[in-house]
Amino acid sequence: KITNHLSADIQKALANKKIKPNTQNNKGETALICAAAKGKSHIAVVEKLLEAQGDPNVKNNSGCGALTKAARNGLIDMTKMLSEYGARLDDFKDGMLREAAKGGHVGYMNLLLAKKPDLNSHSSSMGDTPLHKAVQREKIEAVKFLLTKGADQSVKNFKGETPLECAVTIGNQKIIDLLLLHH
Repeated sequence: KITNHLSADIQKALANKKIKPNTQNNKGETALICAAAKGKSHIAVVEKLLEAQGDPNVKNNSGCGALTKAARNGLIDMTKMLSEYGARLDDFKDGMLREAAKGGHVGYMNLLLAKKPDLNSHSSSMGDTPLHKAVQREKIEAVKFLLTKGADQSVKNFKGETPLECAVTIGNQKIIDLLLLHH
């Protein structure tokens, strides 16, 4: 868990300019993106970086930002904090849905629906939709949720695979049955 001592150390390093919150590494990640990726244990660090003018809208080389990382971990509180500091959810909502699906965070996905994300949006790397991500990670509840919300099973990723074909490759009979039931 993050301690007040570590949070104070981050604050001191920011004050001494040892950490520049918007400097990007070779992957395009800022300290804020990295802290958000660490999850709940780093929420205090995220807050300190935001207070030090960390930009919550910066994207890394893969198009992911702090919001996307928060979604991957299903962190609603972190998402709210990032929003309060100016994060533009509309810029990240499709990627956030894919990441939340990958993590099986149904409650988080349900909240995102208010922003009207594209249930069938493709990732830039593999062309996977949220349904592909949920199937690949064997997140049955997320698969059910996406199917009930109208995710299109016929959409193929960049390998030419539908979510059903991914499920067959993985060999998860429960997901195969679920997909066939909703086909």
